[in-house]
Amino acid sequence: MRILPVPALPLSLATGCATIISGTRQEIRLVSRPPGASVIVEPGDYRTVTPGTVDLLRKRAPYAVTFEKPGYDPASTTIQATDNPLALVGIFLGLAPLFVDMISGAANELSPSLIEVEMVPSPPGPAGWPPLGAR
Repeated sequence: MRILPVPALPLSLATGCATIISGTRQEIRLVSRPPGASVIVEPGDYRTVTPGTVDLLRKRAPYAVTFEKPGYDPASTTIQATDNPLALVGIFLGLAPLFVDMISGAANELSPSLIEVEMVPSPPGPAGWPPLGAR
């Protein structure tokens, strides 16, 4: 049986299981049909074009996601935080690891991790719309 040296024991309690295994960020895949939609994720002003990914901080959820493409209606959805099961392991190791996971955001799992959007074509405007300068 190995015994941890005394200085290593406090260090082992200074991090949570979810922080070590899952990390404080999570990659979210964004897909639209048709591709090429601009995507903005708030808060944080994350931007990409579909198909693409964004690397989000787990602790900042919920996120608002907006897809836009010329000729199509904008589409919106949200990314929510759910409980990361790995954070519960911290309960068996004492409360310190659980608190670390909660403060770092690693106690959260972002859902969904894949967002697929079917863009809806915008209805045609009245004759002469859009104005010539906007074409």
